[in-house]
Amino acid sequence: MRLAWIGLACALMLPVAPASADGGDKSWSLGISGTTVQSRFRAGNDLGGNSNGMDDSVLLRVTRLQGGWRYGGDAVQVSYDEARMRVVTVYADWVRSAGNIFSWYLGAAAGYGQVRWRGNDPLDGGEHFGVSGDTAGSWVLGPRLGGLIEVTDRVEVEIGYRYLVTGISDRFSGDAASGTVRVRDQRLVHGGVNLRF
Repeated sequence: MRLAWIGLACALMLPVAPASADGGDKSWSLGISGTTVQSRFRAGNDLGGNSNGMDDSVLLRVTRLQGGWRYGGDAVQVSYDEARMRVVTVYADWVRSAGNIFSWYLGAAAGYGQVRWRGNDPLDGGEHFGVSGDTAGSWVLGPRLGGLIEVTDRVEVEIGYRYLVTGISDRFSGDAASGTVRVRDQRLVHGGVNLRF
């Protein structure tokens, strides 16, 4: 986290990048957002049943705007009651102007997600599954949309929503019960600031 703050501080000291020689609109930005994140955990009743994990976190991103497209990557870590979840994605957004300082985007994200179970019975099934600290990971994929407000040449505000389907699943085995737990999705709402350079 400290490295992200140092990077954002350095970006403030850099001059704004001029348009490229071919006339295209190219610029980089580093961003940080506060987020609220929710995921659905699905399992059979013997494993504890279904639950919805929700927590607030911080989303870090790097973005490049070129023409009417924005390309980038982001990372978030969330601490649910059931598990700690890390997700890293790359994305492409189609960006359109909605006035002098407003624009909106619609895009798609893909990447990798991982959970680390927080206890031996994370879904409260009443069984000792011995999964505390175990990890499970897989692909994530989904749409994203949001809006941008230009504050200065260097600073813009971004708000957005992202829905990711995940392939994350893990096998729980105990003395009296066993089965598969699936992390069905991750839904994320965020608002924050991008520093352009």
